[in-house]
Amino acid sequence: MATEQYFPTPNEKALRRRFLSAVKKCSLGDFISPDKVLISEYGLVIGEFDHHELCELTNQLEDVGQIYGAIIEAKLKDKPMSDLLKKSHPAPVDFRIAKLLPIRQKV
Repeated sequence: MATEQYFPTPNEKALRRRFLSAVKKCSLGDFISPDKVLISEYGLVIGEFDHHELCELTNQLEDVGQIYGAIIEAKLKDKPMSDLLKKSHPAPVDFRIAKLLPIRQKV
């Protein structure tokens, strides 16, 4: 029996590129190299790591989580979540407010 080779879809390839980009932004590119990230019929597969690589990767992930957690905590420190959601956003330059006209009744 011959097995067919799996070819990723364009969406799966794009997702892999995004994943690798996020890995680089988190300074994890030294541990999760592009040759260790594969797409199979089962999904995204991150390759094998030896004990030392796994320890280093875990340390880096813990640091990223701690930094991200500190940023979120600082944003929420004295503000409830509802205040963060009420933040105003400026309208586009050419935006005009809609006017509602009353419906004229027939006499």
